[in-house]
Amino acid sequence: MKADLMVMGLLLLSGAFSGLLFDFYRMMRRGSRWRRTATFIGDVLFSMVVLGILVFVFRKANYLELRFYLFLASLTGLALYLAVLSRSAKRFFAGFFGLSQQVGGTLSYQVKGWFGVVNRLCRALLAIPYGILRWMGLLIYRILEAIALSARRSVDTLKTERSRRKRKQE
Repeated sequence: MKADLMVMGLLLLSGAFSGLLFDFYRMMRRGSRWRRTATFIGDVLFSMVVLGILVFVFRKANYLELRFYLFLASLTGLALYLAVLSRSAKRFFAGFFGLSQQVGGTLSYQVKGWFGVVNRLCRALLAIPYGILRWMGLLIYRILEAIALSARRSVDTLKTERSRRKRKQE
């Protein structure tokens, strides 16, 4: 008898917990304004989580022997939750998500400010080595440009000398 009451209480709690998860998910989805695809994926994931919870509880309660009272007790727990606790849970979640958005906005503003300071500091510290590297790169480019120009002139000079020799020989 005592074990049966424990099982019934566990089933009622599983239904109430499913309702609590539903309210949490609904308020999270409402606050984030998901698009159709994200909503569909979220609905599928939510359904899988609730199904996993119910299968776990049904396994503990009755070794997955599906009986009508398992579903009836879970649905009763869900109905009790929706009738008694759902409004206050939704208010709590709305306040929680509103507060988390405010805190998140403040934190992101602070983090952006710190990253800006770190960015300016890194730019200042790297300005000298970067300037040296730029100067060295330009120097190497100019040296190679002079070498290429000199090589092109020597090739042109060789060609003109060959053509002069051929003219003289004729």
